[in-house]
Amino acid sequence: MTNRHKCLLSTFALSLCLLVSCAAQTAVQEPVTLRVLTEKSTSDGMNYQAEEIAKQFMETHDGVTVQLEFLPIEKEERTLFLYQMRSEIMAGGGPDVYLLPSGDSLFLDYSTPALFTSGLTKTLTVEPLFPDVRLAMINGIFQDINTYYTNDSSLQKQALNHAVMEAGVLDGQRYVLPLRYNLPVLMQSSDDTRVDVTEQTSILDLAELAVSTGDTALALVLEMPDDFSCFPALLDHRRGAVLVSQSDLSRYLTLYQQICALRTEQYHVLETQIYDRIYGSSQTINKPSLDEWLRTELRGPLSFQCDASSFSAFYFYWKTQGFPIYIGDIGCALHNAAIDHFLGQASDLQPLCAEGGTVAAEVTYFGAVGASCDTPALAYEFLREFLTEEAQWDGLRPRTDYSQINDTFRSPPQLQRRGLIENSWPVRFIGAVPNLWETLQLQIYSGYPYIGYGIDSFNTIYDRDVTLQRAQRFLLNITLTDEDLPVLFSPIDEVRFPVTLPEDESMAWALAQLNEEDGTPTDVDIDALAEQLHQNLWWHLAEG
Repeated sequence: MTNRHKCLLSTFALSLCLLVSCAAQTAVQEPVTLRVLTEKSTSDGMNYQAEEIAKQFMETHDGVTVQLEFLPIEKEERTLFLYQMRSEIMAGGGPDVYLLPSGDSLFLDYSTPALFTSGLTKTLTVEPLFPDVRLAMINGIFQDINTYYTNDSSLQKQALNHAVMEAGVLDGQRYVLPLRYNLPVLMQSSDDTRVDVTEQTSILDLAELAVSTGDTALALVLEMPDDFSCFPALLDHRRGAVLVSQSDLSRYLTLYQQICALRTEQYHVLETQIYDRIYGSSQTINKPSLDEWLRTELRGPLSFQCDASSFSAFYFYWKTQGFPIYIGDIGCALHNAAIDHFLGQASDLQPLCAEGGTVAAEVTYFGAVGASCDTPALAYEFLREFLTEEAQWDGLRPRTDYSQINDTFRSPPQLQRRGLIENSWPVRFIGAVPNLWETLQLQIYSGYPYIGYGIDSFNTIYDRDVTLQRAQRFLLNITLTDEDLPVLFSPIDEVRFPVTLPEDESMAWALAQLNEEDGTPTDVDIDALAEQLHQNLWWHLAEG
């Protein structure tokens, strides 16, 4: 071959490379729309995160549009939307990205900024798009993104909870990225031996103890869930088997009924204590009587909470009220650690086991790439932003600006709701405690219940004890680390996605049949109710 031929060949090869390169650049710059389906949340929750991440993503990716699509929350509109969306998915379509809570509860703002609701959240029960995320994984609704996740060296996956992340893996393929999770936590004073707690203690064990001893105080703090989370593995989707027995369900329903009946007596004691905390020796003209307060101001069933904001306002806490134990989640455990510092006390914390001694966590929020997505690498790149420190540790959340409040009863223009995002814990759990505690301190500053009014002024109005002001100042100035929450690092045996049955077939529906509003047991046939509930689980598997 002559030098001239070699030169022509080299020129041709270079031109071909340039053409390929130009074609590749043209392909990359072609407009792409990522369709992201998500649920409505509080204005400072996952919606805020999604909007901020979408905006940043579009700024750093030329030609990419992130289109956020929200499921409706009005019942009839939602029913129609879910039917259309499921039909679209079954026909091979659907969104590129799913960004969804895994159960049937949405945490939303109160719609009207009233004095006692501003900054607070409410819970709405809805039909989820995927009543069983595990079943959706089996049915091929999502794409395998394991290659992208495995090769993502900048994600610092060592700080993620490995057990929780593996819940998104099926047969070696990663279909789901868990974003948040929860773990039930049993708290007990280190020097309180009234309740014998072991590493295998379940809520059913505690319920049986309360019933056998008639312990109304223990019954009151036993928030028995209205779902199947007390049981170990519920379903075997592969074999099509229901793993919980009818007798197990009967036992749970019976104990639930008995606990509700026991709580009534202790409720009145606790309500009186709360009334005294609020009004004390106050002689104000507008001071209601106890009966009037219970009738007009204490709305809905009493919920005994472990909350640092409420503690700094009322000095009201499970230990200060003499309860033997408290059952909450990891977020409650964080509040508990801070209050223990103030009280100079210690708590023994451990995961509350499901029946049989299983430590079971639950995925509360997840992301997945739709099976019909044409750009899975780009979709993964968007989703992984929700696993970064900024997103996981509440960095993408507005900081309340109190400087712009012009009057006592107006909310600040940018308000941070109480609690953690989605009321659950980030999967980037190593290093989370100091960052999330900083968020909760901001919420303590807001005061209770007057947003922006200031707890010191509130205490002055009601002639409150200066200990409350001291508690708030203390909580605002302490620092917590991961070492203050060792329960975070307890081994987890199982991580599950909740199974949601239709409203009139669910565990919540069954439990509602057991007691009157005042706690009086009904004469419902519990065995027949358990049989129906068991059959509903079989129907769920068959329909899946």
